[in-house]
Amino acid sequence: MKVKNNAYVEAVELLSRIAFLLMNRDSEVLYIDRGLSITEVSELLDIPIPLVRRAMVELSSFNERGDKGGLRLYAIEDDEEAFQEMEDMLALYKDKRERAFNSGKLDDKKFYTVLDGYNDAYAMLTAKEYNILRKFLKEKYMSDNILHMDSEDFYKVIPSYTDDAENVISIQRELISAIKCNQDVDITYAGRDKNGKFTIKPLKLIRYSMYGVSYVVTVQDGEIIPYRVDQIKGVTVNSRSNIQIDDMAPMDKLPYVWGMDTRSGEADVVLKVYNHNYGKVIDKVRRDIGYYVQCAGYTVEELPSGDIIVRGHVVGKGAFLNWVRTYGASMVILEPTAWGQDIIGSALRRLKNYK
Repeated sequence: MKVKNNAYVEAVELLSRIAFLLMNRDSEVLYIDRGLSITEVSELLDIPIPLVRRAMVELSSFNERGDKGGLRLYAIEDDEEAFQEMEDMLALYKDKRERAFNSGKLDDKKFYTVLDGYNDAYAMLTAKEYNILRKFLKEKYMSDNILHMDSEDFYKVIPSYTDDAENVISIQRELISAIKCNQDVDITYAGRDKNGKFTIKPLKLIRYSMYGVSYVVTVQDGEIIPYRVDQIKGVTVNSRSNIQIDDMAPMDKLPYVWGMDTRSGEADVVLKVYNHNYGKVIDKVRRDIGYYVQCAGYTVEELPSGDIIVRGHVVGKGAFLNWVRTYGASMVILEPTAWGQDIIGSALRRLKNYK
């Protein structure tokens, strides 16, 4: 089974395509042909005009960084006063520019983008740019709250300016390089499950952003084995080692794994979620399962009562049940019944302990 690109990667790629298309029109030599309109971008990339307008609102948000450098969006105006007015709108007044773009009045105006201040400013999103994109994602896609990414996509989405320590970022880069070159690595690991130094063949670098943790994943003895990147204290390429993984089928389960818990059991699951707290519970559940809806085929059935039924395959019984417990009486496991009984039994034992 091929894992689909997650929605966040799609959104970043869409903005990148539009940004770089507009950037290629940034040329003094070709000034008469400089810039492209929303209508022209729509025709060139075969993207609906309303979606291009939305992307332009997000691209203009990058201007808010002021003189710190990075990606900037400009409009072409012959009149200096009109140019200043447009520049102010793009840089300062988000509500105003959102209304202006969505009205269609700017559909035929020429725009271009410029990278200013440092190289690869757009390929490596800053933390502020990361947050700016969330609103865009909410409107076009399901939630980006849970992300499992291929190694090639990792740094398109996760900014270089994260809360990770420098050594963690350095280790992530080493692992990405080894994955791309199909190299084995020696890692010094301080995790709870396996301490010491050992050799693995890294297959994927995963960002499980529900918990803000990254993992490097491999297959050993027919199972997916994840190692937390922040628990890796050192990584070096082992040029003498060439680990052969004959069966990659376990990796097909990756989209279904909860909490990177790959060993505690799996099942087809049916949940009922009650429409509690004025719909806020439903909204939160939709956010939490957003990734699984996209990549693991989860379905959400809306009931006349406002409640929902969620169906899908789960790998990682322990992590999944922990998630269900956070919703208390607002969520019930209908299938498998044994998993629902585990929740009830756990609650009864805790009640007894408190008594």
